[in-house]
Amino acid sequence: MLKNENDVLLSFLPNVADINQGLGDAGIETFRDSPYASLARECAQNSTDARLKNPVTVSFDMLEIAATQLPSLDSFRSSISCCLQKAKDTNTEKEVEFFANAKKSLDRENIKILRISDSNTKGLEGPCRDKTPFHSLLKGSGVSIKDDATSGGSFGIGKNAAFAISDIQTVFYSTQYRDGETGDLKFLCQGKSVLVSHTDKNNIPNLATGYWGQKPYMPVTRLEDVPEWLRRSEIGTSVFCIACRESPSWEAGLAASLIQNFFCAIYRNETIFSVNNGGTVINKDTLISLFGNPIIKQAAADNGHEEDFEFARALCECLMSLETKEEIVVIPELGKVAIRILVREGLPKRVSIIRNGMYITDNLENFGEKFRRFPLYKDFVTLVEPIDHDGITFFKNLENPRHDGFSSERIPDTDKRNSAARVMKQLAKAIRDAIKSQSLESPKDSVTINELSEFFADQVDPEKLQDPNAIDENPEILKYKPSKKQPPKSPSQGNEKGGDEGGSGTNDGKGGDTGGSGSGSGGGTGGAGNNFGGKTIALRNVRNLIGEGQSRKRQLILTPEETATATVAVFAAGVNSPERLRITGTDAGEVASGSVKVNFTKDKKLEFTIEFSDEYDGPIEVIAKSFAEREAA
Repeated sequence: MLKNENDVLLSFLPNVADINQGLGDAGIETFRDSPYASLARECAQNSTDARLKNPVTVSFDMLEIAATQLPSLDSFRSSISCCLQKAKDTNTEKEVEFFANAKKSLDRENIKILRISDSNTKGLEGPCRDKTPFHSLLKGSGVSIKDDATSGGSFGIGKNAAFAISDIQTVFYSTQYRDGETGDLKFLCQGKSVLVSHTDKNNIPNLATGYWGQKPYMPVTRLEDVPEWLRRSEIGTSVFCIACRESPSWEAGLAASLIQNFFCAIYRNETIFSVNNGGTVINKDTLISLFGNPIIKQAAADNGHEEDFEFARALCECLMSLETKEEIVVIPELGKVAIRILVREGLPKRVSIIRNGMYITDNLENFGEKFRRFPLYKDFVTLVEPIDHDGITFFKNLENPRHDGFSSERIPDTDKRNSAARVMKQLAKAIRDAIKSQSLESPKDSVTINELSEFFADQVDPEKLQDPNAIDENPEILKYKPSKKQPPKSPSQGNEKGGDEGGSGTNDGKGGDTGGSGSGSGGGTGGAGNNFGGKTIALRNVRNLIGEGQSRKRQLILTPEETATATVAVFAAGVNSPERLRITGTDAGEVASGSVKVNFTKDKKLEFTIEFSDEYDGPIEVIAKSFAEREAA
């Protein structure tokens, strides 16, 4: 250790302007809802950006150290106590709860730490001064310091994901790298805390941000001056989330996020992931089996990403399958763009855009194209990826801070902004055209409509038809029978047999067999298959109402024939086959994986409102399944 340990300490920036900073840091709050999944995506992206050679290896491991092994433990405890006192003085309930829990975390005998470390990377190059990657990560805000303009991130808002899973919002960083001038191996280590503005034990006002390291606010530069758990033995970077908020399914949740977002880089052997000291290894050889791992699939579902995880699996098949059709289009300013399309029954009819091996989004809604409705199209998935350097850079410049969407509004110059919008609209049209060429079903000369069969006669044996000019004293009486109805096809989203009961109605006012009629509503019985398991719950008198100018909302009215906790899904009924409509909001129950979980009481009419992810004012089918049966399935 240092000869004078007082040279290494925790120091907060002085609050000379009396600024009041609360706990709700916007950058950290962005990742609060799904911290582990967000951390996996952001850290993996930054490691791949610092690639030295393939494959980059990124490990996520849970450590447990004695509390006494945390540098400057007493200073951390003191700062947390001061923040807690401020929260109590100002009667800020959320902050009182947070800092009380933080104090408990530091008072325990042992502390949990999540370590994210990489290899085959260049490390975080220093020294800690302006315009270096290390400085950008620790002290930069709104700046981009990356070697390559096509890199996935810029140490922007994504670096805050690590703070979201720390119960004391504190992260340590250690790195080894080669000095660009001398070629010598260099080491840097520094900690950072983001708390609230507070007055310390010496009655000195401090800002919310503090740094652990050598005075003044600088990193430790000697490997032997830090505890063993903070050291590195090779070039690369390690990130340590202190007092980690451990979740029982953290390993599976991380794995699900990594697979879902980086399947392309994994399949191409550009990146390998290891979780929980090698408990789960994600590489090209294990990728397919992990897509089918029930524990990982459940973790994705628990985080609300069940459909997206299955979508990623379909996209991976699109990469590997010999049935995939590839079209290379050339668009000004983007250059070459690869559009890969796999047509196969049961696929979700979705588009994905990939950059640098990472999944970005499934739409271009800011350019007028959501890629949601594909009537009369065969089932498919589409993978879109820029090939040229200019195209990759172009995409990056349009990405939002979370790297999950594109918008030309991010460009300040008006002419360039308008030009970017035109380019992306050209891309959207090219994608549509490519899908149309591979997936649009050709029109048929005739279509069997079973619903009208009862109004027309069945075919009659030609031998029994009499000559109309003949005279027959005993003409045969012909009896016409309606043809038997064929059961309706199940929705394209699943392969299960449809239920005997269920509801559907259309917004043209035409009800079903037992429902009423009227403007904006419909009723009926009947059901369809779906992509979630469990016992079908029969529904009666199903109606749906659309408010004027509210095509994303429906009021559902239905009567269940049994008491149960149910999962309700809605499908768009069309000429082809019903398509699942993703539900994003409701005034009853809760939304999970695009459906609604509600409580049914037998023979008791239930009314509630749902909201779709996209505008839709066409006819719908309503399906209900027993939630308990679904979980057991």
